[in-house]
Amino acid sequence: MLRQIIIRRLSDGSLIYSKAFTKVECTNTAIELELFNSVKNSKKLKLKFKDFSNFSLVCGADDGYYLALLFDRTNPKTQIKEIFQSYMNQLIQYTKTTEKLNRNKLDSIATNVVQEVPVTVGFIGLGGVGKTTIIMLLSKRIINVIYSPSLGVVHEELQEKIGDYRVILTEFPGVYRGDWNKFIHDMDILFIVTDSSQYNIKETKKVILPFVNSEAPYAKKYVIATKQDLPYALSLKEISKHFNLKIFGLCTIEPESRQKLLNILRTAILG
Repeated sequence: MLRQIIIRRLSDGSLIYSKAFTKVECTNTAIELELFNSVKNSKKLKLKFKDFSNFSLVCGADDGYYLALLFDRTNPKTQIKEIFQSYMNQLIQYTKTTEKLNRNKLDSIATNVVQEVPVTVGFIGLGGVGKTTIIMLLSKRIINVIYSPSLGVVHEELQEKIGDYRVILTEFPGVYRGDWNKFIHDMDILFIVTDSSQYNIKETKKVILPFVNSEAPYAKKYVIATKQDLPYALSLKEISKHFNLKIFGLCTIEPESRQKLLNILRTAILG
């Protein structure tokens, strides 16, 4: 996901524009200025990348302007290059039509570009834990009470935007299939779903957690504990002993559960 946009004047490095789409932004000015110095004398557009922690900072200079974009490392470099070129083209086209840059116009260009990169959110867990119910509730506002196992990876787009982001929801079937590997690397955020039972929690920790840590090391990870209304459900405090991750409790058949899920998404994406 694209988190931040920075524009500087190439002649003196002065900051023209900066917009962060989440609470996470590049506060390490030394890294960003190091990249600025590496491209400021380039004769043609040449991208420079700097990976640090879970993020990838890409920058380049063209036609008197320096542009830097902060992405999560979940985004492939080919996609980052395409988005960077798209933004740079729109920026240069706009600067040729005006002598004074307008903040609102720059915000509009930024919003258009960030929506080219939807946030990918995956729900993964063993069978019967409520993944399909979560997807149906978020994408179609339907409370699904009949269990029918999913036969493959399912993708749905969230009707609402979270902040400026479009959101693609992905359900991974409860039984491992080859297409898990095909899509797991594309996830910006992964929710590990458990039905709150002691057996399911242990199996999820044994089967699902090692898989997502190995195959999606840079994705942000959370746990959703469903069926919290049932007598066998362990408390969130008990569940937290098994996962070193933030845990959200949920009862998907409650009328307010959709709003609760939207709040969970906002926390995961914008926090």
